[in-house]
Amino acid sequence: PSVKASISLYSSSPLSGPEVKINDLSIEYCTGCRWMMRSAWMAQELLTTFQEDLNSVTIIPSRCENGGVFVVRLGDSQVVWDRKIDGGFPEMKKLKQRVRDVVTPEKYLGHSDSKDSSKDPAIDSPKYPAMMSTSMNVRPEPNVSIRYCKNHRSLLRASWFAQDLFAALQNDLNSVTLVPAFQDEKENFVIEAKGGILWDQKSLGRFPDLEELTELVRDGTTSKSDSFQSNKTPDTEDMDDEEAEELRKYFGVI
Repeated sequence: PSVKASISLYSSSPLSGPEVKINDLSIEYCTGCRWMMRSAWMAQELLTTFQEDLNSVTIIPSRCENGGVFVVRLGDSQVVWDRKIDGGFPEMKKLKQRVRDVVTPEKYLGHSDSKDSSKDPAIDSPKYPAMMSTSMNVRPEPNVSIRYCKNHRSLLRASWFAQDLFAALQNDLNSVTLVPAFQDEKENFVIEAKGGILWDQKSLGRFPDLEELTELVRDGTTSKSDSFQSNKTPDTEDMDDEEAEELRKYFGVI
């Protein structure tokens, strides 16, 4: 049977419907500044260090007109890093400490730990309110979720798929969620959108190539949504390389 015939057998997904918890992390980044690769790398680092502690990491492209957005959140309201407030990008060591302090304070981070094991006071400072006035939608639609097997080191593949989907669909994809599979879900690599499974590596016997995955994601979202570009900022043109470089310089990132 064809791939489309195979995936039509799946009527529901194991990723559908869970409410967002404090150990669901999100990284929102400025698309105009070309910070997608940085965000994907940080997602990999955090999921590697906290593979038993984080439920998921969602990467969210921000297309706001002001630009310069780079925010890391836990749950739907707890900010652990805001580039505009903190004055730049975090060192990975510092970011891991802040995530640890909220999600699993007793966890030892090895060489990424600080000599002073006390909690980072910045987390509880006024600039990081425990509950913000409005909660962030941490999985804005259209969203694609990728559940990968931790034991088979599929995180790099999942991150690669996420980056290629953002590149291929550009303004038409509003978030990708990377989800480490449970320990008993061996050889598991599942991709879903809109509550339905688009690809199950175990059932289909292989991983998708980018072209067919892009087609499946496009079909799987547009067929069940009246507005595929629901979060797209109107009248915003893509930047060319020179404009993106100028914006990065303006915000202090070369």
